[in-house]
Amino acid sequence: MSEEEKKVHARELSDVEELKAVLKAISDFIASLKGPLKELMDTIMSSLDGSKLGEEVSALYKKLIDSGMPEDMVNEMVKTYFKHKLESAVSPKTISEFFRRFMEKPKRARIAVSTEDLDRIVELLEEVKKSKPEISDKIDKVIATLKKGREEKKKEEK
Repeated sequence: MSEEEKKVHARELSDVEELKAVLKAISDFIASLKGPLKELMDTIMSSLDGSKLGEEVSALYKKLIDSGMPEDMVNEMVKTYFKHKLESAVSPKTISEFFRRFMEKPKRARIAVSTEDLDRIVELLEEVKKSKPEISDKIDKVIATLKKGREEKKKEEK
């Protein structure tokens, strides 16, 4: 292998390593969403806990009665509170529909990347494509997506 070929090969390896680092960062970011999403789901599901709602309504009723309010007014306030709590709760069906639609048609993730970084990533992918022709069609799709994103980013910057 000539000295020039060794340099090209070394550069390709370096480019591949750089691309791996970028993809790992993206993968780590996506994995980091798991905890917050679980907490969100737990919070939403706890709002649907019937026994908790019953305790809240009961406590409100007791406080209002203990404060000396007329019973008919207390009953009306408690009914309104209960109705409001039920209306504001997210149903399991709504949650499952949201996630089903999200999984069926995933939205394009927006990652804050400068146009220069996008240009560099496209260059790296072009280099990888040369060394891995068996996956060039997949790389072309990624490049096309990145170029489209780069154009959108340039329009936003104007």
